Amino acid sequence: MKPKYNPLIILITGFPINMVRAYFFIYLPILVNNQAGSSELALSMSIAGALSLIFSFSGGLIADSLGRKPMAVLSVFSMIPTLGLLLMKNPLAIMLSLILFHSIGIFFSPGTTALIAESTEEKIRGRVFSLVHVSSTVAWIIGPMLTNWIIKKLGFVYVLYVVLVMLFILSLFRLMLVETLPKKRPLNGVTSEIKKNIISSIKNSDFRKLLNTPLAPLALLFCLSAFISSCFNTFLYPYLDSWMKLDSDVIVNVFSASRFFVLVAYFVAGFMVDYLSPKKTFIVDILGDSITMTLFALLSKYAPTYSLIFLALSGLFGEALSNIAYSVYTSKHQKEYLATAYGTLNTLPGLIGIFAPVIWGALWRVDPWLTILAVSMMTFVGLFFAIMVKE
Repeated sequence: MKPKYNPLIILITGFPINMVRAYFFIYLPILVNNQAGSSELALSMSIAGALSLIFSFSGGLIADSLGRKPMAVLSVFSMIPTLGLLLMKNPLAIMLSLILFHSIGIFFSPGTTALIAESTEEKIRGRVFSLVHVSSTVAWIIGPMLTNWIIKKLGFVYVLYVVLVMLFILSLFRLMLVETLPKKRPLNGVTSEIKKNIISSIKNSDFRKLLNTPLAPLALLFCLSAFISSCFNTFLYPYLDSWMKLDSDVIVNVFSASRFFVLVAYFVAGFMVDYLSPKKTFIVDILGDSITMTLFALLSKYAPTYSLIFLALSGLFGEALSNIAYSVYTSKHQKEYLATAYGTLNTLPGLIGIFAPVIWGALWRVDPWLTILAVSMMTFVGLFFAIMVKE
């Protein structure tokens, strides 16, 4: 089998996996909260966040050393013990399941992403990533509803056994994947080589030259995005609920509309990246995100109903376009240690996310509306970093 079929195998096997993952993404926190308590839920998520920082970078290193295929196979197989812990039906096992669910997948992500990138010609790489993400997004939309319906008909334990068997079979199917790493390298050799390159770059370059490296603007974009996202992830829905006084049904409908536009954006993103460029896609994404979120923030105070239109439309920006552009751009400018590059860039948001909510929380206590407006307008700063991105 040829490497060009790798994305198709990942897409086909990934669809049912993402349906299951979407359901347990919602269900596991509820289960931990009910069985162990809210404090244990917060502790579990904190541990998962800390592990994610370690797993993302180390997963990239291992994928650049031992290969991409093992990571893509194990990304499926690892879900078997993760969900299998639920059969033990005790709070500690359920907490461990939640921790692994929210962390171990990140360990395998850089290698799987690198496998897709290296299996695809550069001229169509954006559209291939788009197709994979569209499939994943559809699975996340229908997965919770369908899985929940089946569980109500057949029972949770029975469905869980079926899911575990399905995951095992799908992991076997992924053995058909073709390795794209030309040659395996010792892990300590990869680590020392990357360390040597970083030290050499710092010693031989001034700060301006370091910023001129291809991945530096991307790293700055990721840091800014993580800082901004930490505010929206933490306070947007409390803002809609307590400050705008919206009914829960309205909030859910706005969220669903936003996810629909995310799906539309994933359809478009690959064509934009392939036919325009990652740089132009970043610029369009940031400009669109800045305008829609700033209009939402302004109108939320003076015309709340109309503001929700722009909040829904913001789904077109801030996720799909940047995700596809990032995947393609990184694969173009870092070939030797591609998985490590993905892993490093994935780690940055986690580092920012440790302290950013505290800053936004302090502003939130002063004025919620000004906080949302300030973070929306801050998105415009990303345009400067996007312009620095190389064609």
